[in-house]
Amino acid sequence: MKSSYLTMADLNELNEFILTLYRASSKLTITEFSPWALDAFTKVLAFDSGVWGHATAADIIPYNIYLYHQPDELFHSYLQVQHLDPLPQKVFSSRPGTTINFDKLIPKSEFDTHPLYVKHAKKFGMEYTLSTSLVDPLTSLSVFLAVHRSNPNQPFTDTECQIMEFLFPHLIEAQNQNVLHQLKEKHADEEPACMGHALCDQNGKIHHADPIFYQYIKKEWSDWDGLKIMPELSNLFKTSNKEKIFKGDYIVTRIYQSNELFHLIVHEKNALDSLSTRENTIAKMISMGLTYKEVSKQLGISLSTVTTHMNNIYRKLGLRNKAELSYLMDRTNKRG
Repeated sequence: MKSSYLTMADLNELNEFILTLYRASSKLTITEFSPWALDAFTKVLAFDSGVWGHATAADIIPYNIYLYHQPDELFHSYLQVQHLDPLPQKVFSSRPGTTINFDKLIPKSEFDTHPLYVKHAKKFGMEYTLSTSLVDPLTSLSVFLAVHRSNPNQPFTDTECQIMEFLFPHLIEAQNQNVLHQLKEKHADEEPACMGHALCDQNGKIHHADPIFYQYIKKEWSDWDGLKIMPELSNLFKTSNKEKIFKGDYIVTRIYQSNELFHLIVHEKNALDSLSTRENTIAKMISMGLTYKEVSKQLGISLSTVTTHMNNIYRKLGLRNKAELSYLMDRTNKRG
């Protein structure tokens, strides 16, 4: 799109990009999605490299960074010159979603001798930059994208600013859908059916979360500000327990490590949460119609052990037989 205005063909290309973006969000893995999305983005808005990440509005310190066609050292280099860069403050103080053209802040003729260019931008081929930020209404964190061109004779146009401004919300939403879809698929067989999901770093900062997660967490902690998960949960990150489970007054949260991040799954507390993990497994198997003997064989435990577990299950749940257990399991799972 090299013209100064959008043609019908350009609009069709943008629409096709958006449709392709959302289709890919449910098919690609989390690690595949970001590079694929930015590769596709370059087809409608030409750029050579970029930085996609999160930041808090208070200190504008970026984290959860994805570097597109840039080395890891870029981030460390930038921290040394961040105080010289007027772009983040302009981006975060502007109307959410506004795309800022760095060339409008510091014209290229001045930028070529500016310390930010000499010490940093020139080294990484950042001759021209567009940047946009939006605040996630759930996490209250800013999601930003900065894209760069390395050709000093190819500045970004006003039309290209508009294209980025138009497409950026779709990039964010598609990325959220991609992450949450993958997390839910990974634990799709877990009960109950209605669960909230979130992805956090080791400091408790939320990178992605769905509305159900926020609804349940606020039910347990009504004064929660939504920026970081509560210490009662983040403290479990440091434990060596294979099972990291928090049982509160209203919710139960299970925590799984996902590479350097933590996947939190929360559901509303129910009667089945009084059972141990082994009891829960056996209760599910019995409610599915397996006999005590079949459970014994599949789990590699004695028949008497299965009987003891079932007696404990009936006692804890106030039940008398398999029919009542199956009814409770089905009702709890449907209700979530």
